[in-house]
Amino acid sequence: MAAGSESLCSTLLFVGLFVFVSADQETITAESGQNVTLTCRAPNHSIDIVEWSRADLKSQRVFVCWDGQVLPEEQHPSFKNRVDLQDRQMKDGDVSVILKNVTFNDEGTYRCRVQREDDSVKLLSIIYLRVVAPPGPGGDTGDGGSVGLIVGLSVAAVLLVAPAVFVIYRKQFDSWELRSSEFGFHGKMTMVSYVQKKGKAVVLLSTMHDDKSVDNSSQKKKPEVIQYYNKTKGGVDTVVHMVSSYTCLWRTRKWPMVLWYNMLDVATLNVYTNFSAQRPDHMSGASNA
Repeated sequence: MAAGSESLCSTLLFVGLFVFVSADQETITAESGQNVTLTCRAPNHSIDIVEWSRADLKSQRVFVCWDGQVLPEEQHPSFKNRVDLQDRQMKDGDVSVILKNVTFNDEGTYRCRVQREDDSVKLLSIIYLRVVAPPGPGGDTGDGGSVGLIVGLSVAAVLLVAPAVFVIYRKQFDSWELRSSEFGFHGKMTMVSYVQKKGKAVVLLSTMHDDKSVDNSSQKKKPEVIQYYNKTKGGVDTVVHMVSSYTCLWRTRKWPMVLWYNMLDVATLNVYTNFSAQRPDHMSGASNA
């Protein structure tokens, strides 16, 4: 089986050269704790390899079957003993799989590929799996976020930024698990709350992300939204530094006012930037120009 695995890895290295069938993406929704079927059907020919993958898992797979044998060593640990073919005989080209006991970490985009006797690899199915909390008491919205968080997302839409980040200090966060993440979705917006230190949560709003991807390979388990922000936050840090010199912020406990003051600061900086672009020689000798 070890030799087979090596051959499989070598074969899959050339997937990008042989994939010539594109597939439309399908979106399905499942409740946490349910079993869900990821459908995929291949032409009714001899199938050597069936592979289900998810991009964020990198080199590991969701499910791999080679000549009718499941290869657990190729699977990501979180999917072992949870994924199996809907029909082990793969009759009529049915290579759908059943994912058992769905969790929020299972949310993402899944791709189904098959390889046949002629060594051609075909991408047959692309499925985005969205996981929501089961209906119940507590004001759940049924689409994965609490009522309060969804309302917050609606208000935050006026920012029109992607991503925007806020750091919140509250005693209630002391009871939250360290390095845990909570997600909320509304339209094209995603909000994540990440507890990076005890009593400190970073809340980030993005219109560029639409899933709950988390880097489980690191001990910090940072969400992908925050990792993207960290890679591109140089401009944000510069803005914060510049507006802090002449901020209009006034001490207040009302968060709408904090938001309003920040918008005024950023608007003032935008005016100064545009003016400086039009009048590059104005106050050129001043240290704060």
